[in-house]
Amino acid sequence: MKWKVKKWPNKPTCEQSPVRRFLTLARLYILPKLKYLKIMMFGWIIGLILIVVLVVALGRRSLFNRNIDRPVAGDANQSALDTLEQRYARGEIDKAEFEEKKAELTA
Repeated sequence: MKWKVKKWPNKPTCEQSPVRRFLTLARLYILPKLKYLKIMMFGWIIGLILIVVLVVALGRRSLFNRNIDRPVAGDANQSALDTLEQRYARGEIDKAEFEEKKAELTA
């Protein structure tokens, strides 16, 4: 098994300018580590997208609905005749009005 030896493409020397020396060291040590930062960045982006999708999905399922305290106006399966009979039973309308509206509904 052969050992891989890291070779310095442009070994920094004292004769090089400090900027050139920094760029050489950055190319050797810092830039290879940036690929991990890119992977972490995409992980955060995907995580944030999943959180947004979860909040939107929960919002559409009416889990954040603020109409809990409001009474329901009427059941969807309730017919007009049932509503009329309930109003008559509660005493909101008298018998003459009940019979008149019942005749209109059944006609």
